[in-house]
Amino acid sequence: MFIFGVIAGGAAVHYYDNLNLKKEKMVLREEFEKILHQARLNMKSDYAELEETIKSLRGKLFVSDSIAQKFQAENNRLMNEISDLTKDIEFYEQLLPPGPLGLVTIRSLDVKRSGDLISYRILLSRKSVDETAFKGLLKFQAVGMLNGKNTTVDLIPARITEDNKLAVPANPKVAAKILNNPRIHSILSVDFVRWQQSTGELVLPAGFEPHEIYVKVLEGSQVRASRSVLL
Repeated sequence: MFIFGVIAGGAAVHYYDNLNLKKEKMVLREEFEKILHQARLNMKSDYAELEETIKSLRGKLFVSDSIAQKFQAENNRLMNEISDLTKDIEFYEQLLPPGPLGLVTIRSLDVKRSGDLISYRILLSRKSVDETAFKGLLKFQAVGMLNGKNTTVDLIPARITEDNKLAVPANPKVAAKILNNPRIHSILSVDFVRWQQSTGELVLPAGFEPHEIYVKVLEGSQVRASRSVLL
């Protein structure tokens, strides 16, 4: 009986050990499946994010290619326009020869008065073989009445004061002094090889009534071209 009891007890212990082992295996399997499931979810999420990134990059690449093509097309169009304009310039140069080599010519001069302002547009040309640039300065003067007397005054580029008003020279001497300012020189300077069009606005001295506008093209102190327009 004792031996049978020992055997039965041993069998029971073995049974419970197997049962516990199975339970542990089930717990481990469940934990493993949870970990595996979460890993799969993470992989799917990372893959979806990667796909979105790839789609975004492809979209940007497509847009970049599209923009590049547009810029290229616009560049080609501008180059064609430049080519056409160059041909037009050469054609007009033959129709309107600018005179002796290197001579500066005033092709056209348009001036309009609006209150104390004189707006201008001037077109200059020059024939040059070696493509050296002409560098000079425009000098504008006006003939008119000031304090009941016929007077010639210098005209300066229009400028606005800090309180957003037109700066009108109090008298011709003030205008002449302002013309010595290097910044004013840069506004009136010209620098070209064959053609240059300049536009701008000039301001009249206070109380001055003009009837004629003169423009001179200076190279240093030398007058290279001049023209006048009646208002």
